[in-house]
Amino acid sequence: MFLPTVRQVLEQVRPYLISDGGNIRVVGVEPSSLSVLVELEGACGSCPSSTTTMKMGVERVSYALSHSLLLSIPLNSFIGWNAT
Repeated sequence: MFLPTVRQVLEQVRPYLISDGGNIRVVGVEPSSLSVLVELEGACGSCPSSTTTMKMGVERVSYALSHSLLLSIPLNSFIGWNAT
């Protein structure tokens, strides 16, 4: 259930990011804690509104689809993640 939901969230959010010159990529997942480590790419990666994009975009859509919050962690704010 976790990975299909992640895919659905990305499918819904990605077109908006692409229209703004950006994209989103999954770097790692941790199903036990419902955490998804993502990286905003292109224009979205350096946008001052990237935190809002994560909270009001990715996390809002994940909650709407699964009725539980998938924690999306922006890559540049998480230190010590081992994605291998």
